[in-house]
Amino acid sequence: MMISTVRNSFHDTLVNWLDEVFISDILVSSSGRIITADVQSTDESVLKDLSHVKGIRPIELGRGAGIKFSRISYHGDTVVIKAFDHSSSYYQNRNYKVAGSDRFSTVEALYQGDDPKMLASENFLRKYKFKVGESVLLDTPSGATPFKIIGKVVDYASPNGVFYLNRATFKRLWKDSTLTSFQLNLAPGFTFEQAKANIDQALGQNGI
Repeated sequence: MMISTVRNSFHDTLVNWLDEVFISDILVSSSGRIITADVQSTDESVLKDLSHVKGIRPIELGRGAGIKFSRISYHGDTVVIKAFDHSSSYYQNRNYKVAGSDRFSTVEALYQGDDPKMLASENFLRKYKFKVGESVLLDTPSGATPFKIIGKVVDYASPNGVFYLNRATFKRLWKDSTLTSFQLNLAPGFTFEQAKANIDQALGQNGI
């Protein structure tokens, strides 16, 4: 009974984690270890090419499908930035494991206005003694910038902390328009194999 309980618990935890991390049907990136973001970044223009591939569900107007992972230094420690395009309502913000507040309203606030803000991981808040509502000063290529913490998330991609940002903010302050990966969904009537073949052909034609 104990072994069965542990097995079922591990299975449920793994399935829930996969459902939150891999929210799309297809995740496109260059070769490497996507979970740890050890992949070569790709120009964001590729997203436009992908959106025209047969078998890919159209991306909602004004809502992208790009993800940028980056590592920065904070007080001598390495923390992880996960910068997301404002995702389609199709995903229901499942990849944001918000704690202590309403997930939908907290995530949507991240994409309102141009003022720098973030969702910070629990372990970062605990380690550096920050609270939601306070600001964290980050060094960016555009200069030292205060980011207001508008919510808390559960994410252990780094033992020192993880920041979730609006990719438009990251792009502006870090002067970096590249993407780590693209999340896409199948159009009705297409199989994964068909869509993958079309993606391979489309990107190959562009020399990628």
